[in-house]
Parts: sequence; structure tokens; C-alpha cells
Amino acid sequence: MSKYRGPSNLPSFVQSGMKWFAPVVVIAIVLALAVFPGFHTVPAGHRGVILEFGGKPIGTADEGLYVYFPYWRQDVVDMTVQSMKFEASDILAASADLQVVTTNIAVNYHLDKSQVLEIYRTLNLAWEDRVMKPNIEEVVKAISAEFSAEQLITERPLVKQRITDGFKERISVYGMIIETVSITDFQFSPAFASAIEAKVTAEQEALREVRNLEKIKVQAQQVVAEAEGTAIAEVTRANGTAKAMVIEAQAEAEALRLVKAELTPLLTQLKSVEKWDGVLPDILLSGGGKQDIPFIIDASQLLGENDQKEAGG
Repeated sequence: MSKYRGPSNLPSFVQSGMKWFAPVVVIAIVLALAVFPGFHTVPAGHRGVILEFGGKPIGTADEGLYVYFPYWRQDVVDMTVQSMKFEASDILAASADLQVVTTNIAVNYHLDKSQVLEIYRTLNLAWEDRVMKPNIEEVVKAISAEFSAEQLITERPLVKQRITDGFKERISVYGMIIETVSITDFQFSPAFASAIEAKVTAEQEALREVRNLEKIKVQAQQVVAEAEGTAIAEVTRANGTAKAMVIEAQAEAEALRLVKAELTPLLTQLKSVEKWDGVLPDILLSGGGKQDIPFIIDASQLLGENDQKEAGG
């Protein structure tokens, strides 16, 4: 039985080829590694941070396909530039009147597209824990100390605006753009919360009473105005009636005057007739002068005297 004696038993051209095979394979692999490209797809709403071999950030890639040479020399890390939400819960702070307040904050923000490379270089992917959280806590504590506990409740819009402005100013240097800041909750101790609620209730009740008083005043004014209007109307009506009566009385008086003027001679005659004894005077004379003096002479006497004279003659 023959034994296998290794390559020495192979033909010489095969043995010569095997000597070159290994170096060729190595060279081919090296060339492949040197020229074979790498591919990476950056999703929509993201930016790719290009990392050189060893993890050093050297640039950014926009949305879409990114091709790089050689494939082993680079890597791409996707960073979203879409709107994100960060929540900070149970932030302990003290108000101006030394009341402990627990605040919950919600922040909507996004990364500045032009600052993605610097954000990764300085913060990597931990910007929320390293920047967002400590800064929002510091801003909330600083702003809360400027307001009393009651003002934190009653002036909530102003408190929110102050926190928003302060946080935007602090966080903008890190390449982050704040969209909105919302105060989701203010919590106080149960005793203080009850006191605030009682005070607010009392103030609302007082305001309600003031409004009711104003309403009563308005109603009273309306009643007075209505009474005054009625009184004025009655006075006007009475004046009109009085004037009408005066005019009527004047008309009646004028009518009576005219009637009296017409009836005076007749009344005089009537009175004379009533006083007449039935003897008709014979001659009615009046004397001359400034005043007429009537002389009534009995005609029968004159006739008797005449007859006597004629008989004597």
C-alpha cells in the first residue's frame, strides 16, 4: 500500500502554483479591503455623524444613501433632528416664602441641524442627562425662588414664560432649540394646598358678592330711573291737563263776559220792570248838564191843573 508523501509527489507546475497562491490570496484580500465601499442609509429626519476608524467624528451625512471608502475605515451614527420630548419630574424647589414646591416640567425641543457634529463630539448621545436635566432643574429652582407659593399658582403663565426664557438662554449654547416648555404640575404640602384653596375660595366668594352688589346697584338705578321717568311723565301730563283747564276756564270766562255784556241792559230793564208799581209816567225828562237827572211828572196832575185853569178863566 502506497503512502501519501505530500506536495513533493505533485507535479512540479502544481507545486510552483501553490507557492504563489497564498501571496496572491493575501494581496487580493488587501486590495478588496482597500477598494470595497461601505454603504449606510440615513433615515428621514436624521443626520448621520461620520466616524473615522477609532470613533473620531469627522463630518455629517444628510438624509439618504451614504457611500464611503473603504468600508472598514468609517462608521455612521444616526442622530434625529426631529422634535423630541424631555420630561423632568419631581424637581424640588423653594418659593420666595420658603414653601417647598415640587414641579414637573415637559420640554419639546430638537437638535440644530448645523450643530449635530459638535453635539456628538461634546456630548455623544447623552445630551439629555448631561445638559437638559441639570439645566432645567437649575432654572426651575431659580425662578421659583422669585415668586411666593401663592404667586406660583395665581401667576402661572408668567412663571412658565420666565422658565421658558431662562431655559432657552442656557441651552442654546449646546446646539439645542427649545420649542415649548410646559409646567405639568405644581405640588405643595397638603396643609398649604388646603390653605391656598380656602383663600382662593374666599376671594372668589367676595368677588361674587361684589358683583351681586353691583348688580343690585344697577337694578336700583334702573328702578330710580324708571320712577323718575314715570314722575316726569305724570308731571308733564298734569301740566298739560292744567294748561288745558286754564285755557278752558279762560274761554268760559270770556264767554261769560260777552254774555254779560249782552245781558246787562236787559237785566237793568228787568230790574226796573220788577220794581215798577204799575203806574205809567206821563213825561220823562232829563236835565242838562254833565249828569242827566231824570224828572218824572205825573201826567194826570198836569191835566187836572190845566182843567182848573180853564174853568176859572
